[in-house]
Amino acid sequence: MILTWDIIRRTIEVLWIINIAFAIWTVFRSRRSVVATWAWMLVLTVLPGIGFILYLFFGRQLSHDEIFAIQEEQKKVQRHYLAEQRDMLKEHDLLPEKERLPRVRMLSELNLNNDDAILTFDNQVKVFISGPELFDQMITDIKNAKKSVSLEFYTFYSNQLGHRVLKALEEAAANGAKVRVIYDASGSRGTKASFFDHLRELGGEAQPFIKSTGLLPHDSITTYIEN
Repeated sequence: MILTWDIIRRTIEVLWIINIAFAIWTVFRSRRSVVATWAWMLVLTVLPGIGFILYLFFGRQLSHDEIFAIQEEQKKVQRHYLAEQRDMLKEHDLLPEKERLPRVRMLSELNLNNDDAILTFDNQVKVFISGPELFDQMITDIKNAKKSVSLEFYTFYSNQLGHRVLKALEEAAANGAKVRVIYDASGSRGTKASFFDHLRELGGEAQPFIKSTGLLPHDSITTYIEN
């Protein structure tokens, strides 16, 4: 009987060590905040088995392999359109007839071959050199959107400017536009998910992307507004 209990005790000790080692590997293989790391370490070590099940449901982040798989799918679509447009350019069918000038054709070919830039039509470009002017115009465009607003921010703070942008998004959603917001969780540190609750109640979407793996922060604003 004593020998049996000794075997059971040693087995439990080995399993406990394996569980701790597995917990360390599972948590530290993904980049996350220090608080989240130690919280999941505690859950996985104190609740063997159950903690791992909880981690599978709530703790996993989008892996680099999954991100690269998404990017590769996007590249496949891009390569398809690039090949199609290059063939059309050779047949002189890519450009509208009134724009089939030598310099326009040369510029289109240069962009396709050197930068993989697919030619699109009916676009308007405006250059902003002033931050206040940029955001004033963006907020106006968001409020006037009829169909959709797709907005990507590296930094979205719940400050005065953030509330102005959010109010415009809520107004667009209330008017029937499909509103989607994605922001970086690291770049927007301090902004709680509840900040976007009213937007979600109005039918909008707001989700954080995975944390940036870069050492230095960088600002990024991408906005698509469909009227």
